[in-house]
Amino acid sequence: MEGLFIGIGMLLAILGPLLLLPAIWLVCRILAWPLRQLATEPQGLLDGFLGYRRLAVLAVAAVLVLGSVGGSYAWGRAEFDRLCILRGTPEIHRVVLVNGYFQTPLFPYQARQSLDDGTFKFLEGPGQRTEGFRRYTLDGHGGLEEVEISELSSQYGYRETFETAPGASR
Repeated sequence: MEGLFIGIGMLLAILGPLLLLPAIWLVCRILAWPLRQLATEPQGLLDGFLGYRRLAVLAVAAVLVLGSVGGSYAWGRAEFDRLCILRGTPEIHRVVLVNGYFQTPLFPYQARQSLDDGTFKFLEGPGQRTEGFRRYTLDGHGGLEEVEISELSSQYGYRETFETAPGASR
């Protein structure tokens, strides 16, 4: 069922702009009546304009429809950007100097990336295949050493969480 919705979404993304044509046509029909009334007035307000009336009505209708669609997109995009800045930036509660920390989840490639810069001497995390914990350090040759430990020695930890904002689809 999800594939059907993805297909409909792709079809609308490709053919969606064509759906603006009926809206432009409808606005043209609505605008044509007042212009016809102005053209029949004795002052001749539209005497030089009558030859281009259809083209002008079409241009005004296109500007109205595309302006309203573009304006709603711009407002939505601005709100999205505001919420991303407000809620999407990481929060650092306090900075401390430590030799190592606990991270969940922690995979060997993540430990390698964090240990290579030399800031930390060790990282600890849950075992991937066992119930215990693992400690990752660099050996004397620049390789990653992984040791199973029974008790954690790190005072601080790092946890990454992802939340979906209310009303957002995932």
